[in-house]
Amino acid sequence: MPSIVQLEPRTDCPDMQDGLQARIHDPLWLLARQWQFAEFKGDDAASPAAAQLVMKSSPITRYHSGPLPVDRSKAKDHARNYSPVSLPLETLVEQEPVRRSRSNDFRLAAEAGLQFVRILELHSMGIHRDIFRSAAALKSPPDNERLTLDGDALRFLAVMARRVIDGAQLHDKLAPLRKSGRLSDLFNEAPYSGIPNGDRQSVIEAATEWLTWYDTLFTQSTENQSWIRDRLEYAFTVSGQTPVGEMVLTAPEYLEGHLDWFSFVATPGVSLGAENRISSASSNFFRFR
Repeated sequence: MPSIVQLEPRTDCPDMQDGLQARIHDPLWLLARQWQFAEFKGDDAASPAAAQLVMKSSPITRYHSGPLPVDRSKAKDHARNYSPVSLPLETLVEQEPVRRSRSNDFRLAAEAGLQFVRILELHSMGIHRDIFRSAAALKSPPDNERLTLDGDALRFLAVMARRVIDGAQLHDKLAPLRKSGRLSDLFNEAPYSGIPNGDRQSVIEAATEWLTWYDTLFTQSTENQSWIRDRLEYAFTVSGQTPVGEMVLTAPEYLEGHLDWFSFVATPGVSLGAENRISSASSNFFRFR
């Protein structure tokens, strides 16, 4: 029997992302063990000294979806302005169509209809939910479309059809009226004309609140140009101005989830037309020397 056993850590994951992150579960414990073993008392040990850090930072201001064109001079024409405050970069990169054809969107339509009823009740207008359900009830598709549905969808429709409001249909009715500022015209046609005059303003407020909820529920796009179908990953490029000029960073193999510094590579010789928004900042900290 051998007296020495050597253990070597191995992993079956070919991705080096976790190793590059160099995570430490408990940094304070690591420092405490150094203190317990008197590692800070040696002649070459660290001694704290106050210092001041002066740095410059600049936000990302331009975004290019998908791989860069072969003619790099055209990259600027395909880029667009971007603000990290308005939308996280991960959301912008990974957004895709959520609401598709109504034939396979029954669950979203039913949930949106139930949400409309909830908002009506918050405005004390729940007594009018039957009026909206009679005008825009969730319906089962024709027989030829039912053949394309799976068992779960058919069972869902058997329970929910004609019992809930079709949120997608209601949105198609209300959204154009709000866009033109004529939501009050809803009450000029049956069955909405049966809502008393004294309740109509509250119903309009509830409908406006629901439309805002519906339109902001998902961040979606008609087509995601950053998604590389053949490689099952995303590719995109961002840029921002620095003291030495525009810095262009490309993420050629982003999978999903969370972007970090190791997701990007510098791409010299390319311009996305970033504006100069450099800001200065200073900070006090302690270092060891």
